[in-house]
Amino acid sequence: MTIADPTAGSAQQIAWLRLNALEFAPKRVHALLEFFDGSPEIAFSQSESAWRQALPDLTSKQLERLRKIRDQDFSKEIVFLERSGGRAVPFTDPDYPANLKPLPDAPPVLIVRGSFVSEDKFSVAIVGSRRASSYGLSLARRFAAELADRGLTVVSGGARGVDTQAHLGALDAKGRTIAYLGCGADINYPSENRTLFDNIVTSGGAVVSEFPLGTRPEPWRFPARNRLISGTALGVPTVSAKVSSANKPGLKKISAPLFLPSLNGKTFSITEPVISRLVAPGTCGDVSAMRTSASMSVMATGFGDMALPRLGCTFTLLARTPRCFSRSCRRAAISAKTA
Repeated sequence: MTIADPTAGSAQQIAWLRLNALEFAPKRVHALLEFFDGSPEIAFSQSESAWRQALPDLTSKQLERLRKIRDQDFSKEIVFLERSGGRAVPFTDPDYPANLKPLPDAPPVLIVRGSFVSEDKFSVAIVGSRRASSYGLSLARRFAAELADRGLTVVSGGARGVDTQAHLGALDAKGRTIAYLGCGADINYPSENRTLFDNIVTSGGAVVSEFPLGTRPEPWRFPARNRLISGTALGVPTVSAKVSSANKPGLKKISAPLFLPSLNGKTFSITEPVISRLVAPGTCGDVSAMRTSASMSVMATGFGDMALPRLGCTFTLLARTPRCFSRSCRRAAISAKTA
């Protein structure tokens, strides 16, 4: 029996995988593509002098990287993508997330297991501690389920704790959820989330990474991942986020106090979290709030009326709160206003 060449008909995908494997800064990759008419195939068929012409400040190390990647075999990566229902999605692809395109450092290529849909522009990211309290975890899951049930895509980072519960909540509601990873899209990290990632893909969602296939998780990769989580979302509620996380490089965008990205010329801000230090030492509250294009309030129950462009109206999410929190929560009711 003749075995078909797994790379047959995949030349363009291989070219995008090569470009992704460079791991150059996004702006540098975009400049390289622009010089060669947006074609990675053309870029990798050029001479070293042409590369230097495209990128005048190209270092000898980067030049060596280009040579190495040009000659690398990507047949294993192609086989993995075909078997897992994945593909490389370049910046110019119609399926590339619309909310990420305005980012100044938008990834030139995303490796995706599953698929994007146009409705993903109505996304909310739920993030928080890997060591959240049981109450915080249940709150994240219920909140995610409510949002997914209303047609919003729930985005998170696939990590232990709050991230996992956010994805599970969306799946509970038979909604869409997307996991942005701080490693390759073929790496199950944490390992216990292998089934979760498979379920996300089979349910119609996506497991996404800007890193090459086979990339192991490293601490510096997660802040880069975080900008994609915040950049793709209309709002970013945080659950049991550590106080110190706001001071870590790259994490300011998705840690409490709440950060919401500037998209379409609009910047949003939020006040302090609703419940302050009531759940566990070292956390800055069991829930922050979400802000979109209209005013909303966070009430004693943990969440209140929220206005979302996807719905065109407000909705109320009531999370039952332990009795010991009720009085403090009433005092902590806050309002969010546009900056």
